[in-house]
Amino acid sequence: HYSAVREEFTIAGQLPFSTEYKFMASVGRVDALTTEAILHVKGAPDVVLGRCARRLTADGLVPLTDEARAALHTHIGSCQERAMRTLGFAFRVTTSSETDSPDIASLANDLTWLGFVAIADSVREDVPAAVRQVRQAGIDVKDPLVRKFVSLFEQAQDLPRHLGQHSGGMVICQGQLD
Repeated sequence: HYSAVREEFTIAGQLPFSTEYKFMASVGRVDALTTEAILHVKGAPDVVLGRCARRLTADGLVPLTDEARAALHTHIGSCQERAMRTLGFAFRVTTSSETDSPDIASLANDLTWLGFVAIADSVREDVPAAVRQVRQAGIDVKDPLVRKFVSLFEQAQDLPRHLGQHSGGMVICQGQLD
């Protein structure tokens, strides 16, 4: 069913993901389902949730209370603390005059929260040994600054793969960072 609906979705505009907004959005409609355009938003759960005024439940639309918002933040945070990547999802029905707006980011407010997903990446084979070495050196791997450094190091290790998609540029290999 998803594939059929997706194929019939006519996109009126898109906002690609950016680090400025921390979400992406598409506005469009499925003519067979509705005459109204719908804005679909996905991105960092805290950012998307912050733009929501209500949530969709089994009982329909309900206001997004401070208590519900806090519970969602706690649940999302719990997943993130377990090293899961998270994505939040929301939508909003738009008016035809809004759909014509070139500023899609400004439409991403007064949203309806749909939920979030937490994605657990498998641990690379070399990670447990690296964590043991770091701990033996007396470094607290739970320290936020250490985690940030490790994250930057991992990103640097992925540079050759990403740069391979482009022509030119500089490649830094792991051996050069050691």
